[in-house]
Amino acid sequence: MIADMARSQPPMTPAFVAELVRRVQGQGSALALVLSWVEQWLADGGSSIEQMLHADGQAQSTNQVTVSNSITSLRFLALVDWKEFVESASAVDAVLRQDPTATYSQMDFETRDRYRHLTEEIARRGRLEEIDVARKALELARESAARSDDIRSHIGFYLADHGRTSLEQALAARPTVEASVRKAARRVPLLAYMVPIALLVVFFTQGLVNEAFRFGADDELVWLVGLLGMLAFSELGVACVNWGATLLATPRMLPRMDYSEGIPERSRTVVAVPTMFGSVAAISDLVEALEVRFLANRDAQLRFVLLSDFFDAPAQVMPGDEELLAAAREQIRSLNDRYAKGQDIF
Repeated sequence: MIADMARSQPPMTPAFVAELVRRVQGQGSALALVLSWVEQWLADGGSSIEQMLHADGQAQSTNQVTVSNSITSLRFLALVDWKEFVESASAVDAVLRQDPTATYSQMDFETRDRYRHLTEEIARRGRLEEIDVARKALELARESAARSDDIRSHIGFYLADHGRTSLEQALAARPTVEASVRKAARRVPLLAYMVPIALLVVFFTQGLVNEAFRFGADDELVWLVGLLGMLAFSELGVACVNWGATLLATPRMLPRMDYSEGIPERSRTVVAVPTMFGSVAAISDLVEALEVRFLANRDAQLRFVLLSDFFDAPAQVMPGDEELLAAAREQIRSLNDRYAKGQDIF
């Protein structure tokens, strides 16, 4: 077996030699020849068993330190708030945070990120620098803020709303064909819907009528073919235009404020539940659901309201209306006594 191993010329690596020596040492005189052969084999290569064991120990120590450092680095990377890091390193974000209404910095990360992507989109289309686009949007917002305090004082009006046209004109950036089509469709929605349908109907019906003429049909049959073709191809036109509308009328994400740390006092909010009072049992269910909403959203600046009415009736006041209203008032008063502590939360 030693001769076979010697003839196979195994690699003289520290790991192989160290593992072989560890397994052979202390196994009796029968395997002493193996150690002698290993020693001679290493000596021919200018090394020794001690050197190989030392080299293997160093390699294992190095690998252990490397893996330990890698795991520590991965843990550190997992703890880093990359959203905050990206925003702190963004020159565009630094400009947009100068929003005259101070709204941009109070928005959530997804909304701010969308504003930055819109800035990038305008810059790429107009072959401009992103920082220049952001500065121009800030300049337009400041000009509007100097005249009046309305939505046009917010930079988002020029990046994601109707003021985008003004920003593109100020930058001499031409809108894309898709944006132009969408803008035209919003101006004349009925025409944008009906004209493509009419064109499809006329095109296909004309082709059908021409085929009828080619086969020698008389005038009455041609008129009938044309009428039936218009009915059939109108369905095709509506289906095609509806499909195209789904491609053009993409959903637009609503800008959102960041209330992860609570709703500020200036943004007090009412959660209104529109409903109709039909019975005392139904009122109890509504009040219970209102309590559940409160327990899931216990913010000091939230109020919860049942926006109610009675069922349609032949008279303004019906028997039982006052009873239902009194039951609702009593249950709302009970909720306030339980949770409000002197305030009307419900």
